Amino acid sequence: MEQPQDRTGQGEHAGERDASMSKLNQIRSDATLVADQYGAMDATESIVIEMAEDTLCLVAALDAVLELHNSDGQRWVGFPRADRQERYCTHCNKAAPCPTIAAVISELEDPRG
Repeated sequence: MEQPQDRTGQGEHAGERDASMSKLNQIRSDATLVADQYGAMDATESIVIEMAEDTLCLVAALDAVLELHNSDGQRWVGFPRADRQERYCTHCNKAAPCPTIAAVISELEDPRG
């Protein structure tokens, strides 16, 4: 008897998500460095500090979206018989990566469009 194929998409989409998380962590690190570096300067440099703080807030918001739209779900799919597994977003119930994660990945890879 043939074993069902495991098509979780783990390898296919995990790399994209890992690359996005890596870029997101780099943005967070850069913004923290700027905030720390310019935090000691006088008030004339406050715009730089505000931009760094805003960036950290945006990264935190994006973290919340990524946490909400995770691909931790796994289900059996196939017609007429469920013969393979796929990963899916547990928030919007769509195959991984869901449209929200796909949009985040796309913008992090090429922010200029």
